[in-house]
Amino acid sequence: MRKSTIVTLIFGLLAALPLTTPATANAATRVTKSDAGGFLSCAIVSQGRVKCWGDNSGGGLGNGGGSSQDTGVFVNGLSGVRQISASESPCALLGNRTVKCWGPGG
Repeated sequence: MRKSTIVTLIFGLLAALPLTTPATANAATRVTKSDAGGFLSCAIVSQGRVKCWGDNSGGGLGNGGGSSQDTGVFVNGLSGVRQISASESPCALLGNRTVKCWGPGG
């Protein structure tokens, strides 16, 4: 197979993958960990705070609003987050070893 054919094939496969809308972080935003679920994504940023973006049906973004967001919004009441799991009901593992979930199952 020619190199150009392989590259075309790879781009075609990547284009077929379902992805959430990418968010743009400014230079001052330091992402330490991130995760993407079916229709939303979340990232741990400065001081262990969490920003999520994407579909907000059911409160999945955790900001108390009802509309979907193309850029990250802070999840209300979270800091000291160590791990994040973005899914239909996102959850965060806090520094005190407790888990906080929000959204439809939170």
